Amino acid sequence: MIKNYRKSDALNELHIAIRANKPGLVLYTLQHHRSLNINSNLMRTSALSLAVRNQSEQIVRILLDYNCELNKLSSDESGRLETPLYTAVRLHNYAIVELLLVRFLKLRVNKMYGADPNVTVSDNRTPLYIATKERCLNICNLLIAFGANLDIPDCTGQTPLHLACRNITGFSREQIAMSLIAHGANVHASDFKRRLPLDFAEINASIPTIERLLEEGSPISKHMKERFESNIKNTCSFSY
Repeated sequence: MIKNYRKSDALNELHIAIRANKPGLVLYTLQHHRSLNINSNLMRTSALSLAVRNQSEQIVRILLDYNCELNKLSSDESGRLETPLYTAVRLHNYAIVELLLVRFLKLRVNKMYGADPNVTVSDNRTPLYIATKERCLNICNLLIAFGANLDIPDCTGQTPLHLACRNITGFSREQIAMSLIAHGANVHASDFKRRLPLDFAEINASIPTIERLLEEGSPISKHMKERFESNIKNTCSFSY
């Protein structure tokens, strides 16, 4: 019982040091409690996820040197489960995203287990999906460069390309759509309502995206044909 208490106490010390953003104290705790399971979810959140959430790049580096599990799911602020990489993307922290991906590449070369850019969280969303949602073009390109799957759908069947073609109100979302298409995203993918990325691009009147999707061979969906027919009928009625 005493032994278990000490482990719990040491884990608590580590989490306090991380929350206080004290890299020296984090390192001291790890060095003096070498048997400590830093991947434990006893505190509801793993040490690495907590450091990422606090956006402490230096502490993330320290924890990575102690071989943290990079794909471990932990509770976020709202109690939803997500990986450290997903958290870093959600917080738009390019530096930490790059840290985790570079560590993944090194581990993968050595045939070890590392951070996977394709691990899904709630609603089957990937880091690339959330980067697209958050309009983070630089992070999208980084994830793609490290092997992110472009076509993993969320719980509604929508891929990152669907999302990029939705609500295109600024330059970044359109650029993300173009980047996804350029890297081979599936323009034929339909969601559970049989809507294509082209449907969303057409609704949002994104001419460059529409042209690029058609160039890549996107079909015309039933939904789009119905909209065209409706517009033609309305035009004819108006002319009379």
